[in-house]
Amino acid sequence: MVRGVARRSICDREQDAQLFFHRVGVSVDRGDLRVLAFCLMPNHAHLIVRSPSGRLGDAMRDVESRYVRDFNRPRDRLGTLVQDRYKAKPIRSLRYLTAAIAYIDLNPVEAGLVATPADYPQGSARFYAQMAGPPWLDRSWVETYLRAGREDAPYSPSRYARVFGTRTSAGARRWLVSAMESPLPDTPALEVLIAASPDHVLRWMEERARSADGTGRIIPLVDAQTVGEVVLELPAIERMRPVGQGKQGRCLERVLLAGLLWRLGGLTLEEIGRRTSLSTSGARLAALEHDRALTADPVYREVAGRVSRAALDACHPPVLAQD
Repeated sequence: MVRGVARRSICDREQDAQLFFHRVGVSVDRGDLRVLAFCLMPNHAHLIVRSPSGRLGDAMRDVESRYVRDFNRPRDRLGTLVQDRYKAKPIRSLRYLTAAIAYIDLNPVEAGLVATPADYPQGSARFYAQMAGPPWLDRSWVETYLRAGREDAPYSPSRYARVFGTRTSAGARRWLVSAMESPLPDTPALEVLIAASPDHVLRWMEERARSADGTGRIIPLVDAQTVGEVVLELPAIERMRPVGQGKQGRCLERVLLAGLLWRLGGLTLEEIGRRTSLSTSGARLAALEHDRALTADPVYREVAGRVSRAALDACHPPVLAQD
């Protein structure tokens, strides 16, 4: 991810885009990059890449520095163009990869620049809507994925549009943004949880509670806003049910919200406190009560499993469209 300094434009003309992609192509020719998908917007760029040589940093510094010189020279301009260094996020799960491709494809649509991703001239969706693209675009992973194990099947641009080109749910887009902004790496555990039963999701949360000291964080597996929306969909009688022992038992809504934001949402206790109107210590107590209730309260466990499954479904629709 590369962004213009102070959100200024980094691509004003068609010639700028050609220069940018030329610099990317040079790094591909050197074997430093393999580009799976891309989108060059007026003030930022997304690239989904592999680095066969392990020289991602060198490759991106070369692309940025040389492109800035190319951009500045005809304008008689001096100074930086991009904001700090590029930002990189490792992709380790199929879910993250497919969501990231859909996200960058939809950037120009969300910005109101075009009606469909394939209409945008500076994005890889345009070329996946065709049978071929520039030589530096590595189409092998996308084409293999879309064949879904059918090695003899021809590549289908219409299938690409169905899988990547449709608008994802608001929850799915919010989840991806929160995952991209998280300082933590992508986790393969997401793939297992998406296909798991509610009880399996609960067992996973129990294992995290036993193995961590209460402070361990994960990349968000669900979007925090979606968690709140799903919890609020519970009947009032369920949400107000007391959880915990004695007269000080907290209402299920607050315990469940704190627990799921912690275990599935990857939020810090401070962030949970702000979302639940609790102090940091209060958020910690509510989240720990969630851990305890999973094993000690069968009714709470059933509700937590149901809500967890609903939140995962809302954030993670099927990754591969069916014919």
